[in-house]
Amino acid sequence: MSPLRCWSSPVLRRYRMLVVATVLTLCLLGALSWALYAEASPSLEDRAENDPAGDRRKYGVVIDAGSSGSRVMIYAWDDPALQQREDPAGNDSGERLLGLPAIERAGKQWTYKTSPGISSFADHPQRVGTEHIRPLLDFAQQHIPRRQISHTPVYLLATAGMRLLSRSHQSQILDKACSFARANYEFLLPDCQEGFQVVSGELEGLYGWVAVNYLMSGFATTGKDNHSFGFLDMGGASAQIAFEPAKAAAKLHQHDLAEVTLRSLDGTDFSHHVFVATFLGHGTNEARRRYVDILRARAIADGSSQLPVADDPCLAVGLTLPTTDSRAALRGTGHFADCVAATEPLLNNTACPIEPCLFAGVHAPEIDFGTQRFVGVSEYWYASHDYLGLGGMWDVEKFEAQASRFCQLPWAEAIQKHQFSNDGSSDSAVIARLQMQCFKAAWLVNVLHKGFGVPRGMSTPGVAGKVAHPAPFQSVNQVGDVEVSWTLGALLLKVSRTIPANSRTLKAKSSPGIKLPDNPGVDEGAVELKDDSLWSPL
Repeated sequence: MSPLRCWSSPVLRRYRMLVVATVLTLCLLGALSWALYAEASPSLEDRAENDPAGDRRKYGVVIDAGSSGSRVMIYAWDDPALQQREDPAGNDSGERLLGLPAIERAGKQWTYKTSPGISSFADHPQRVGTEHIRPLLDFAQQHIPRRQISHTPVYLLATAGMRLLSRSHQSQILDKACSFARANYEFLLPDCQEGFQVVSGELEGLYGWVAVNYLMSGFATTGKDNHSFGFLDMGGASAQIAFEPAKAAAKLHQHDLAEVTLRSLDGTDFSHHVFVATFLGHGTNEARRRYVDILRARAIADGSSQLPVADDPCLAVGLTLPTTDSRAALRGTGHFADCVAATEPLLNNTACPIEPCLFAGVHAPEIDFGTQRFVGVSEYWYASHDYLGLGGMWDVEKFEAQASRFCQLPWAEAIQKHQFSNDGSSDSAVIARLQMQCFKAAWLVNVLHKGFGVPRGMSTPGVAGKVAHPAPFQSVNQVGDVEVSWTLGALLLKVSRTIPANSRTLKAKSSPGIKLPDNPGVDEGAVELKDDSLWSPL
């Protein structure tokens, strides 16, 4: 019998069919196993999509449109109205925050930054959508469950960089940005004027104050005393201070205080009276610009060479930089104490019309540093932590010693030691930060001690986030796994408005929000502000 006839025999045909059936069965079992595995291990987005309780989870997108770049942050929280229905007695288990909504970052991938700042589109606002807004909202869209996108509000809140522009430039940029967002995305954005706006320095400071006290249990009370933290923020173009004065000082300055009202999950409103002041032109970049302007004018007046050169103690030895108009150059001498002395006049400590005052002649309630504790964010943290390793509780003597050693480093050594960053920064970004570090350190010392009056001898060891042991100042970047950002405070106020009021609150006719005083502490005209810097870090 030939092999072909053998293979085609009835017995072998049955055997062949059995083999084929077995293979098909194994394939089907494999596919079924993979499907079961995929169903048991869905992606983060799929888990949110298929979660039967997914409707209780709310999302919010906030874009911090700063002077040097914009950062999108995605937050999440449980629906307060649903929580109220589930727990009508208001027995919220969250002892932290006194029953305020627990707003969290929405997963590990919750923030993304793009640069330069949105204000850089002043001359071509038609490009702000595709070049600036698109990457931010693309990121947000990818990290929010699909079915939640149309219910997720987007807020773009622009700060000091946009405040430097004319109103017409501001409007053009924001109109184009919002129109682009509404035309290309399904996010909840019914009102462009509310959703995309330039926030005042006062509001930025108060939002930051809310965020710090929200995260660090600063709204807790013991008896008749409050333990709220004061808030200090230092950006590129402006600086802010916000604090709740002691009762005696608050009574004397009641017309200078903002009223900040929040709502707990049981529908009860509670208010704090907070002093806030903003100092436009006193952020690190604007202060540096004004400082370079002084050096440049001095060098040109000297006129001793074709390219006038001014010695700059705030730059490293071996580093010489031209001003952006190329009319003068800055030659580093690397001396921290001289840098502190040279930058102190930038505070504009003019005569105080009504005592007491902060710097720049801004009237303010007296600060009792024996009981009042301040938390600094942004440059207070970066300029202390990134290259000096001193973020956290403030010790001015240790800070000055470390800053002095840094400033004395020859430029070549500083580059060799710090050029390659572990935080994902490009070499050019690292170089720019290195060039500014000595100046920033000196500026922080001046603002804290000469500007706000923080005593030099009150540094006390402690743990960030605890209220039991007073300390006058500390810098922080995050509390737990949540970054301290004024955007969190802004969102908390908006979420508070979604909480149904209880009967007592309805009777009192109060509502969450901020009521600014008639004459808030503001210094927006004390220095001349320009869009075109006279100094570039590169």
